[in-house]
Formats: sequence, structure tokens, C-alpha cells
Amino acid sequence: NIAFRVDLREVNRIFLYTEKNIGLVTASSFTMDLYGSTNGTDYQRIQQNVPFIYDSVKKRFDITMGSVTFRWLKLVVASSPVQRVDFTEVETYSQVASSEDFISRKDKTVSNVSDLNVGYKFTQALGMTYNLSFENGNYASEVDYSRQNQIGEMRWAPWEYFSSAFGISENMEKIEGLPETLNRAYTLRLNSLPVPSVDINLGLSKTERYEEEQLLSTSYVTGLYTSAALYPDLDANLDLTTGRTVYEQTSTLTSIYGSLYENSGTTTTDYGSRLTLTARLVPRLTADLVTDYQKIQGAVGTELMDNKLTLNWRVSDILSVLTAVGKKWENWQSAGEDGLFQTTVAPTENTQFSFSYYVVNDDNDLSRYALSGSWAIGPHLTLQGNVFYIEREQESFVSGAQGAETDWQIRTQLIARF
Repeated sequence: NIAFRVDLREVNRIFLYTEKNIGLVTASSFTMDLYGSTNGTDYQRIQQNVPFIYDSVKKRFDITMGSVTFRWLKLVVASSPVQRVDFTEVETYSQVASSEDFISRKDKTVSNVSDLNVGYKFTQALGMTYNLSFENGNYASEVDYSRQNQIGEMRWAPWEYFSSAFGISENMEKIEGLPETLNRAYTLRLNSLPVPSVDINLGLSKTERYEEEQLLSTSYVTGLYTSAALYPDLDANLDLTTGRTVYEQTSTLTSIYGSLYENSGTTTTDYGSRLTLTARLVPRLTADLVTDYQKIQGAVGTELMDNKLTLNWRVSDILSVLTAVGKKWENWQSAGEDGLFQTTVAPTENTQFSFSYYVVNDDNDLSRYALSGSWAIGPHLTLQGNVFYIEREQESFVSGAQGAETDWQIRTQLIARF
């Protein structure tokens, strides 16, 4: 999940950059949903399966949608053909279209910021930092705002294999036309290296949310994160988390669980775990197994489990094959399966071709075929081509019957770099 603050600006285009070029075929197998929020905590889904194209030269997803205006936006990757993708940057824009030859548009945003940073080292093992910042101004929409943030942290590392940190943070925000909000958090982190091949992290946090000086909710989260090199070719990660949120009024739950009109508060509890195993079976073949489990108790109770196995086989310097299969359960009932087959061929240094087949079997079945090619004509010129074919089963909102839909996309681009 990637959340970013846009401060009530109109947004209809998003660029999401990846650290590495993930390839046109792999990118085409992603599905993303867009969410919006007024406070950065409670989100509502704006659009499901947002349309996008992937620019392999600029290494970014180009996402277009209808204009939205929120304080916060969040992109949620609903399905991914690979275990991990590192994103580096997000850009948001408001694209203007007109039939006129010339468009004049002026937006003015005023922001005044002042901050204070203090750090002190009492001993070689004990130190502290403190940050205080003030900000006020108005958005391009002529809405006034002011913010006050302060963060303090005490760090203690008495031994080489143990370190700890305790922090307190507070964020107060006033925006014209919206309730005044205050978030206060307390965190404790412990890190230990019992042996060189094992890393253990324990984190505890308490977060309080206020609105107009009224306490809305208090959240408690505990997480234990362990990583270990079990064998030279086998690594494992185990994450265990538990959380509890106490809501003072059920109206706080409106945007999460729907409208609730009782006056008493409620409590939700969730438990989560993730196990990741990475093995190098042979020098050119690696396997990744990821198992996720989550149990939520409260106004809405559910249990979710998601397993995914990925095999990556580099047959030679010319040919590589990637396969992945996944299975989901909800309340111990099957919630769907997905699978991916992808092969990449690079017959020469200047050419590369890829083919992939991605299938999802759930309430809305989907099959996606993709073929892409790239030819570096010269040091400054590259030709790329992509063909996508998608078949999906969707339920009609009018009749309720399932119907088949197909989409074609053919795209070529000639890229010149100087």
C-alpha cells in the first residue's frame, strides 16, 4: 500500500516509479485499487482496477482516472505477479484538456514552515533527538491550514548486539472547514542479534486519535519480526503482529464498516503473521514461498489466508522462465486462485521478447495474455511494442447475470534519447 498526501488538490493522473525496470509483461499483470481519505487513517475505495500503462524507459506506472479531490490518496496493489517490487517516487498531476490553442491556468499555494532540530549524546551508548515544526498557509483551493508536529526519541545501544529506542510524537492539524485533529503516538523498539545469522526486532506502539479535543480511538500494536539465514541457500522471515483498537463512539466506524448509530464504543482486535522462505535450489533456480494469515475480531470478523509460491529459472543467458501460483481463503472457504507463467528471450544484445499468461479464478474470473518486444536500434533509439488481450467475467449490475468481456490493447513507441 502506498499512501500520499495531496492536500485537497484535484488529481487525475499519477506516476508511480519503480527502482528497477520490472518489464512490460510483468507490469501488465498488476491490478491496483485507488482509495481516498480526509484524515490519512480512514480510507474509502474510489476506483477498483485503475487503468495504467508501464513506461519501461522511465520505469514508472502511468495511471489515469477521473478527477478526485482528497487530502490523502492511497494505491493498493490488489494482485501482483511477483513477490516484491520497490517503489521509489510518486508524482500527482491535474491534467487539463481543451480544444483551444492556448490555455492559461494559475494556481497559488502559500506555505510558511519553521522547524527546530536538537540532538544530544549523553554517552557513547545513550542519545536523544527532538524535532519541532510549525507550518501554516493555504492550498491552491484557497483553504487555510496550520500544522504543528513534534517528535522526540531516546536511543540506547549498550552492546553491539542490542539496541533500543523510545519515542513520542504528536501531530496537530487545523484545516478550514474540517474538524481539528490531533494524533499522539508512543513507540518502543528493541533490536537484537543473538547470533550473526539471526536478527530479531520487537516493536510496541500506542496511538491516540482526537477530533475537536474528543478522543476517538486508541490503538495498541505489538510486532515481532525475525529474519534468519537457516542454511547458505535458505533464508527465512517470520513476522508476528497483534493489534487492538478501542473506539470511543461507534460513529468513528462509519467509513470503515458502514453506518452504525449506537452510542456505545466498540473494540476490534486483529492478529497477523507472515512467513517467507527463499531458497536457491540450484545455481539458476530460486523459489519463494510466502504465507500470510490475518484474523480480525470486532464489528466485522473475518479470517484471511494467502499463499504464493514463485519459481524463477534462468535457463541460460538468453532464456528465463518465471512461474507463480497463489491460493486465497476467507473464513476457511476458498476465495480464489491465481497463476502466472512468463518467459523472456533475449536472442541478441539489442533485442528482447517476453510472453506471459496470467489467470485469476475468483468472483470475477480473469485471463490476461501479453506479448512484448524491445529493439535497441542504436545508442539513442529504441523501438518497443506490446500486445495485451484480456478476458474477464463480470456480473451485470442490471440483471445480476455473469457476462464475458474482452479487451485488446496494441501499443508501440519509438524512444529517442540524446
